[in-house]
Amino acid sequence: MTRLEDRQILVRDIEQACADGARLAPACALAGIDVRTLRRWKVGDGLLQGDRRPDADRPIPSHARRRRRGLSRPWPTKVSTSPVSPAFIVCCAHMAR
Repeated sequence: MTRLEDRQILVRDIEQACADGARLAPACALAGIDVRTLRRWKVGDGLLQGDRRPDADRPIPSHARRRRRGLSRPWPTKVSTSPVSPAFIVCCAHMAR
């Protein structure tokens, strides 16, 4: 993101370079922006308001809404009551050594 003050300075410097005879594309490239970015800043309120992305409304994703309603887990919470197989116990005992 480019701060509002930096945008204004870049636009002023690019316009001055073009007034002194420079071409727009090389002047923008030297400033580190694209010609389309410069045009977008000039057409909209980009030179008055700056970047509005930090202030944008961001809706809550559906997976987050589920938690907010009290449904913290969409999957069953019951633990299986099946006995552990003897092979698993032997394997764990072997790995613990």
